[in-house]
Amino acid sequence: MTSSRLTGFLNDIVPMLCQVFGKLICYRGPMQLQRTGLWKLAVEALFYIVEDSLCALERCAGRACMVEADRFWDVLSSSFAKVVEVLATSDEDTSLLSQVCANLLMQRLLVCAKTPINIAERAVGLLQVLVRQSGMGSPSLRHFFALCETAQEEPIDGEDAKLSVVSATAKGVQAPVPRIPSREALLSIAAPALVEYVRNLFSCYLQEEEARQRGGSASSALHRVQEVRLALTHLRRLDADDAVVAVAAPNAEKAQMACKLAGKKGLVMALLPQLSALAPSGDPEVRKLVREVLQELAAHLELT
Repeated sequence: MTSSRLTGFLNDIVPMLCQVFGKLICYRGPMQLQRTGLWKLAVEALFYIVEDSLCALERCAGRACMVEADRFWDVLSSSFAKVVEVLATSDEDTSLLSQVCANLLMQRLLVCAKTPINIAERAVGLLQVLVRQSGMGSPSLRHFFALCETAQEEPIDGEDAKLSVVSATAKGVQAPVPRIPSREALLSIAAPALVEYVRNLFSCYLQEEEARQRGGSASSALHRVQEVRLALTHLRRLDADDAVVAVAAPNAEKAQMACKLAGKKGLVMALLPQLSALAPSGDPEVRKLVREVLQELAAHLELT
C-alpha cells in the first residue's frame, strides 16, 4: 500500500470503523448490550483494528502518514478513552478486556515510533485509570514498572511471539515491552505515579493488618497481601535509571541525594520508610520479599 493510500485509510476508514464500534461499546439503552456477545465482539473488533492499523503505520515510509493522520490519532485516543470508561463502570466481569486494553496501550501504542507525544501521554493516563479500576493487583501495574525499568526483558520464542495482543493476553502470555521512543518524556507521569501507587498499597495493607490483629475481618487483608507480594516482586527486580530517580525522588534535598546515591535502586530508597514498616508483617512471604529487596539495596550500596 502506498503512503498516500495508507494515509487515506488511516484518515477515513479506520476512524469510521472506530466510531461505529465505539457507538456499540458505549450504548446505554434498555437492551443491556454489555451482557451480550455482540458487545464483546465490538470491543475485540476495535482492538484488532487498532493493533493492525498501528502495525501498518509503523511500516509506512517517510513522515507523510504521521503528519497527515491527525484524525486517526484523535479518534484512536478517544476510542480508547471510551472503552476504558465503559470497562470502569461495567457491572460485568471485564477483567480480561481490561488487560487486553492495557497491553494494547503499552505494547502497541506506546512502542509505535509515530505515536505523537500527546497521544502517548494520554495512553499513560488511561493506564492509570485501569490501575485505579482494577486495584493494585492489576496487571496494568506491571506496565508502570516496565516504563521505569532499564533492563530489557527476554524475548518470547516460538509460536507465542506471533500472537496478537488479544490472543496473547487470553493465553496469559506476558510479552516483553520493546523500547518506547517517548519513554523519558513519559517518566514524569509514570514514575511518580508508580511510587504513589506502591506507597498507598503498603499503607492500606498495614492498616488492614492492624485492624485484623484487633479482631476485624481478614478478607480484605488476605486480598491485599497478594497485591503486596506482587508489588514487592516487581520492586525486587526493578533497576531504574537516573531519569526515573530524578522525577520519582521526594522533594527534600537530602532524600533526593540518598535516592541518587542508590542509583538503579533509587526507587527502593524512595520507598524505604514504607518497606521498613512492612518488615515485621504477619505474612511470611511478605517478610521474605521485603528482606530480599532491602538486602539487594544494601549490596548495591556496598553495605554488606
